[in-house]
Amino acid sequence: SAASICGPWVQHLIMIGDHQQLRPPVETYALCRKHNFDISMMERLMNNQLPHGVLQTQNRMRPEFSQLLRDIYPGLKDNTDVIKDRKAPMCMANSMYFWHHDGEETSDRSFKNLEEVARVTQLALWFVQQGYRPSEVTILTPYQGQTREVRKSMKTALSKVFRMEDHPDLLQSKPQEAVDTSKGSKGAPAAPATPEQTAPQEKVQVHTIDRYQGDENEIVIVSLTRSNKKGNTGFLKLLNRRCVAQSRAKCGMYFVGNIPTLQSSPHWNTLMSSMTELGVIGRTLTLTCQRHPQNKVNATLASEIPINDSEFCKVPCREPLPCGLHVCKKRCQPWHPHKVCRQEVPITLVRCGHKAIRECSQDEDEVKCRQDVLFICHGEGCTKQHARKC
Repeated sequence: SAASICGPWVQHLIMIGDHQQLRPPVETYALCRKHNFDISMMERLMNNQLPHGVLQTQNRMRPEFSQLLRDIYPGLKDNTDVIKDRKAPMCMANSMYFWHHDGEETSDRSFKNLEEVARVTQLALWFVQQGYRPSEVTILTPYQGQTREVRKSMKTALSKVFRMEDHPDLLQSKPQEAVDTSKGSKGAPAAPATPEQTAPQEKVQVHTIDRYQGDENEIVIVSLTRSNKKGNTGFLKLLNRRCVAQSRAKCGMYFVGNIPTLQSSPHWNTLMSSMTELGVIGRTLTLTCQRHPQNKVNATLASEIPINDSEFCKVPCREPLPCGLHVCKKRCQPWHPHKVCRQEVPITLVRCGHKAIRECSQDEDEVKCRQDVLFICHGEGCTKQHARKC
């Protein structure tokens, strides 16, 4: 394709791209290793000091996220007029965190880590329970094997944890793009989803890091997968892949991984050193109540994330309801929507003048009068009084 645009008829060629993102995929690995076929023409020209310009301003992420990218993009600046609206998750103590664990990886035809599967699933459920739409949460992993495991875990998690009548919005999110059904080599592309494979509740996006290049989301959770005593990180060690993984989030960015394994990679060690200086790395992930931030949970295990836990925050919610007359009387947690006021209020029915009880948001025409009224039955000579509901 490069040759087709470099004929004598070309007077001016402008190339636009980002060589710090993932390189072009090449089917034959030997061509990459021996002949550098994965290096694009644009990157080759830049490596040979061809004059070029670099965009310096980012409009996607919170400033503390972009700060961690300075070793890749030294001159990166923030467009404060745009990113000022990127609100940190109120249900978390930190807008970003590296959650360390000791669970070891396993490998079949691809790498997976079941400890991380449990953690990222519970963390995604936490964000959904706290009011984020499932489509606003993305889980990324470097390996197809881990992607399959996370998708299987998420497939039934939402329906098991949340009652759909209590969370109708879960059924309104955009559908999953694809379900990974491939059984090929590591890094093989996922096959398109079929209707049978895409359940209504399967709305939290789960992708490989490579497939998510160019996309973004409010909350991004990254399962780094690799965890072994030898410190092997495989293709995760590539700076380009780290760049993609940590530049997708707009408001919340959370890594789950094993510190010693990742520290063996110079590029990841740079990131974790920066996060250590900021105090956002460790074994304990702190979650907070949105309305009462003094109530916190320090989770060291996936099971300690308080999904549907009424003991987490017992303070009365008292959130104003849409009617403007009442406040929510439930406990603050678990989080619950306030779209309808169900406070019972006494009314006098216009159609009959009887007293009744209705929910505040209920229309009077929907209320049945339960008052007993007397009537005389004139059927077949009966003159007795009888009672019936109005």
